[in-house]
Amino acid sequence: MKKNFKTYALAIVIIFTTIAIIDNLRISDVAEELQKDKDNLVKQVANFEQDLGNSSNNLKELKKENELLTDDISNFKKEVEALKSPVNL
Repeated sequence: MKKNFKTYALAIVIIFTTIAIIDNLRISDVAEELQKDKDNLVKQVANFEQDLGNSSNNLKELKKENELLTDDISNFKKEVEALKSPVNL
């Protein structure tokens, strides 16, 4: 009877050890996959930040161009008004 108990106990220990090893391998695979996902997300965030910086620079350039165009329009209006006024000789 004691031999059977030891055999059953050994079988249970082997089964639990096998389950633990398999679970550990599964967890390692999941951790590796999560790390890859994290790395991809970090790259995406970096790309988004770069795109945001580029958009910000484009916005600044467009604002400057808009100011220049507004000034040009104002100057052209003044020139048109000056051309409309009668010439005094």
